[in-house]
Amino acid sequence: MPVFVPRTAWRLAMLCGALLSATAATAQPPNPQTRDPSRAPSVMCRTHECREGANGASMHRAPRLVPIGEGQGRPEAASVQSPPRIAIVIDDLGHSLGDGRRALHLPGPVACAILPHQLHSQALAAESRRQGKEVLLHLPMPGANGNDAGAGMIEPDMPPGELRAMVEYNLETVPHALGVNNHMGSELTRQPEPMRRVMQELARRRLFFLDSMTSPQSVAAREARAAGLPTLVRDVFLDNDRTPAAIEREFDRLLALARRRGTAIAIGHPYPETLAVLERRLPLLRAAGIELVPLSALLPLKPQTRDPSRAALGSVQSPNPQTRDPSRAALGSVQSPNPQTRDPSRAALGSVQSPKPETRSR
Repeated sequence: MPVFVPRTAWRLAMLCGALLSATAATAQPPNPQTRDPSRAPSVMCRTHECREGANGASMHRAPRLVPIGEGQGRPEAASVQSPPRIAIVIDDLGHSLGDGRRALHLPGPVACAILPHQLHSQALAAESRRQGKEVLLHLPMPGANGNDAGAGMIEPDMPPGELRAMVEYNLETVPHALGVNNHMGSELTRQPEPMRRVMQELARRRLFFLDSMTSPQSVAAREARAAGLPTLVRDVFLDNDRTPAAIEREFDRLLALARRRGTAIAIGHPYPETLAVLERRLPLLRAAGIELVPLSALLPLKPQTRDPSRAALGSVQSPNPQTRDPSRAALGSVQSPNPQTRDPSRAALGSVQSPKPETRSR
């Protein structure tokens, strides 16, 4: 897959390449057949940028997930014997600092979906980042019968400018967000036109989207893919029933789905019962032959099919690196020249599944 870089970095790379070529001219060229693939870089480089929008205001842009190295994290390079993989997201963080911190201390790369404009939203987002947990904006959307989803809620009839401002305002209170999933949304996620506008705004910021599937009629994932967003769909709600026995059963069902399909995604909440089950079960996953991975590790590596008539801004790809606008690079297409921005906690991108899971009406 071609990699594009900003013009300045491209020129610097060309100069460095020329110097390296001159130095290597006296050395014996390496034999590609003897190259040790285990020494190839395998981490993800992440950079964060905030650029100026059309109205002069700064616009949040998500950290870019950039594959580094050859064949790393690609399905074709994965071992045939790779273990089943699961990702877990804890929703509704931001209300309680104590519950939030307990969720952050769960073992492994559990993702944290944080509500905007809550008392502890920014603190928990910053702490999640420090602990290597991926942060999602838990975007409020109207629930069943138009139920209010709280501060920062996206309304179906919002004008484009107001929608853009609300998304930006929400992201400001949840820093370091790499992706978005819907909070409630049983009503809004069934409406194609509002979801199309929402996904276009998220695509402008190179975020990914996880459909929480709070409605069986959700079109959110479909509209996200049409806007060019890397998209995932939730498989299991761990705690619709908060009793420990029920949570255990749903956790077992998550593992069974992963063994059958290769991957599975669960959403839970910072309930004491849920956290207690996860604190006990997560350390046992390796012995059970299951790998807990960051949510982004299950994102599609290749760009998803895009409807050109509904393409969002900031996604046009240019084949000429000298003329490419880096502020409009698609997710995962620009390599950062600064090694200090490399985040070793980010897993390589993997494959995506599109299940038809049970839903939770919210």
